[in-house]
Amino acid sequence: MSSVRKFSWKINGVGRSFIKRHRFLVFCGVFVYGIWVLLTLIYANIIFTDVNWLDSLFGRVNNSSSDFVVSYAASALDSLIFFITVGFILAVISFKRPEEENLSTKIEYIFSGVSSDTKLGKYLAKNISSLACVSSETTRLIAIREYNDKHKTVKVLSKVHCIVKNIYHNHDFVSESMKFSYKIDDEVTCDDDVLGEIIDVVVIKDLNNSKESQQILKTAHELTADKRVYENSFELKLKEQEEAVYKTCNWAWQRVDKALSFSPGRFTEKQVFNIVNETNVQLEVSIVAPDSPKKKVVLGADGGEESFEVGPTQPGEKVSISDMTISP
Repeated sequence: MSSVRKFSWKINGVGRSFIKRHRFLVFCGVFVYGIWVLLTLIYANIIFTDVNWLDSLFGRVNNSSSDFVVSYAASALDSLIFFITVGFILAVISFKRPEEENLSTKIEYIFSGVSSDTKLGKYLAKNISSLACVSSETTRLIAIREYNDKHKTVKVLSKVHCIVKNIYHNHDFVSESMKFSYKIDDEVTCDDDVLGEIIDVVVIKDLNNSKESQQILKTAHELTADKRVYENSFELKLKEQEEAVYKTCNWAWQRVDKALSFSPGRFTEKQVFNIVNETNVQLEVSIVAPDSPKKKVVLGADGGEESFEVGPTQPGEKVSISDMTISP
C-alpha cells in the first residue's frame, strides 16, 4: 500500500474519530452556519419581506438588495440544504448500534483519549479479546492407575474435554498465545526413567469433520527425569459465536503427599470431575473446590469413583485433590 493511501486512510480515520467524539461541536457548527444563512436571506430580502422592523434592523432600503447579495444568499442556502441532505443520508447509512462497532472503536469509546493504533490501544485490544473465549463446560477424568509404595507415588491419567466458545457478538476471536503446559515436580522419582507422557492435545471445530481438527501435538511426548517440563503454544481462531472442543490427555507420576491441582485457563461456567481409583488399594482423599467446604472421599480399590461438579470458575481458582492416604 502506498504511503499516500496510508496517509489518506489515517486522515479519514482521524476525521471519523473526531466526529464521533465531538458530535455536539459538529451540531453547533451546522447550527451557527444555519443562523448565518438565515440572516443572509433576511438581509437579501428573500424572506420576511413585509416586516418593517427587519427593514430598519438590516438596512433593507425599498425592500431591494443587490444582485450580489441575492446570489450569495441563494448559494449559501443551496450549500446548507446540500450539506444537511448529504449529512443526513451519510448518518443513516453509517449509523451503527454499539454492538455493531468494531473492537477498536469500542476501545476508543470506553477508554477516553486512547487511540486504537497506539501501543496502549493494541494492549487493551489484546487483553479484552482474550476474555471473549470462555468455556461453557469442562469435563475432567482423573484416573489413579498405579500405586508405587517404594517411591510413595501414584500414576495419574488426566483427560480433559473442554467446550470453548467465542462470545463476541460480531468479532472473530484470534489468540496467538494459547498454551498447554505441564510440569512434573522435582521430588517425583520412579523405577523407570519415563515420569509421564503427553498423549494428545487437539482442538476440534467440527466433530463430524476430522479436517476441521487442529492437532497441536503431532506425536506423544515423554517427560523424563532430565526433561520434566512440556510447553506448546498455538494459535486459536474462532468466528463469532463459534464453539470448539479442546481436548488433552496425559499421564504422570505424582507424590501422594502433594496435592493435585486443576485450574481452568479461561472463565468456565461448569466443571465436571470424575475421579476413578484403578489401583488395588483403597484411597482416601480430600477435595477442595472454590466456594465449597473441604470434603473427605473414600475411593475403593479396583474401580471406586467419585463425581462432582464445580460452578463458575475463573482462571487461577483451583480444584485440589490432596491428603491422599493408602489403605490395603
